Amino acid sequence: MYSAGGPYSISGCTNFILGFSELSGVGTLYVEFGSSDGFTDEHRVDLTGPGEVFYSVADAKPNSVHTMDAFNVLRFVFEARSTNFSFTLDEIRLVPEPGAGMLLLSAGVLSLRRRKRQAE
Repeated sequence: MYSAGGPYSISGCTNFILGFSELSGVGTLYVEFGSSDGFTDEHRVDLTGPGEVFYSVADAKPNSVHTMDAFNVLRFVFEARSTNFSFTLDEIRLVPEPGAGMLLLSAGVLSLRRRKRQAE
């Protein structure tokens, strides 16, 4: 569970990428915005081995009054499907929307051009 203040927004992102260096057994993952488990129709992703797992931000479910645009608690729920399920999670990354990345890149290029013109 991630809760360090807020409210937060990840509406400009498309995926979570979870990096597992170790994973044994079988389990599932789902993601919620909110502080308590309350859904039965979550989109679950199977966890069967180490490596990167992609979870769509659009598949994360809001809980109570939380949304992708305003939440205080982000829950990553791992469920064991075998008795020997265990893992080492090294990182969780967010993938920004391609449009947001292009906008940032364009602003950087314009800034460099402007700086170059001022230097001449």
